[in-house]
Amino acid sequence: MPVEIPVGTGTAIRENRALVEELGLADRVRFFGEVEYDDIPAHLSWMDLYVSASTSDGSPSSLFEAMSCASFPVVSDVPANSAWIRHRENGWLFRVGDFRGCAEGLRFAWEQRDDRARLGGILNRRTVVEKLDRASGIVRLESLLERAIEVYRGRPGA
Repeated sequence: MPVEIPVGTGTAIRENRALVEELGLADRVRFFGEVEYDDIPAHLSWMDLYVSASTSDGSPSSLFEAMSCASFPVVSDVPANSAWIRHRENGWLFRVGDFRGCAEGLRFAWEQRDDRARLGGILNRRTVVEKLDRASGIVRLESLLERAIEVYRGRPGA
């Protein structure tokens, strides 16, 4: 039975497929390639862990998607991730390029598997719903724009 399901078409897909073959893991790893946006929750909902070893990132939408599906993140400690993940509370952060730190995070997640729903799942889902809800986000954006207009209008010559 597959234990990992990479979704997407990133630049390293060919190399990753070759590595999986080389390591003899082809019967345990499936590559789904590009997935329709509406199908992502079905792919993520059964996952226990989300792992990302990015060296840099903007707003990590895949992290948000995994968090909303109650996955426990094991991610590199880049600003975009550490803004959302509190180490050992709702996920695991490891230094960029630190494969041992990543492995420690996987071990921690495994050892905490009975408590992972509380650690990552419930906390992460609540965080995403509260902070990334579109309706409340639009209200916050509208408020920021109104304040910016007030500041602009208060300037001489505006």
